[in-house]
Amino acid sequence: MNRKLDFYLSVSLFVFILISMTTKYAGIGFPKEDSLFYTTGILGLHDNVRHTKHLTLDNVAGKTETQVFACGYSFFDNGRSSDCGNNFYKPYLNEEATIGWYIQDKFLIFKNNVPQVVTVEVDDKVIISYTDTLRNINSNNKISKFMVLFAFPFSVFMYWLFSKVGKKPINN
Repeated sequence: MNRKLDFYLSVSLFVFILISMTTKYAGIGFPKEDSLFYTTGILGLHDNVRHTKHLTLDNVAGKTETQVFACGYSFFDNGRSSDCGNNFYKPYLNEEATIGWYIQDKFLIFKNNVPQVVTVEVDDKVIISYTDTLRNINSNNKISKFMVLFAFPFSVFMYWLFSKVGKKPINN
């Protein structure tokens, strides 16, 4: 009976880590460069809750509307873990910029509707390129893959450990 509980705890741990890392997997549906949408306006930063930073473009298409962009690249967080790096963009704030962006594809029941930044250009100077963003996404995904690969041996170890905890050694 106790062995079944140990097994279920270990499997639950593995599934939890697997789901946690899968939801952080970035760039699902990442488009080819020629499929990006482009918007031009005055570059700004939008501080959201906690430490989340989004880019904004004001005066889009010569109107008084503002468009918000995220740098999270995950289908799960809907822009809540976006960090567009406020120090990096500070020299370019309040300047006209063009942002290349896309909307994340739906994955299972999750949908991130916040436009994701791919490229940023200010005064005909590329600040963030398509290659930079792709490299960033691939780097983040390597960490997620490592964590998933780590999860299985860790859950097997925990299963073994749970089976040893509380057991009295047999004395001859």
